[in-house]
Amino acid sequence: MWLYDNWKSSRTLQWKFGVVWSVFILLLGSFLMIGGTYGSVVGIVDSFAESGGSSPWSCADNSNST
Repeated sequence: MWLYDNWKSSRTLQWKFGVVWSVFILLLGSFLMIGGTYGSVVGIVDSFAESGGSSPWSCADNSNST
């Protein structure tokens, strides 16, 4: 949002720092989103394989309270 709002502003040192910071945050957010999605998919696949091919989501009680 900052990049969109300030793209036509004067090119001061503060503006350049803001651009670098915004691009860094965008790249970091993309990395975390892709890594989290990959980790979740791997967890679901492992759970599916561990249970012998049954449904990865089930209504069974997994709280270990009974």
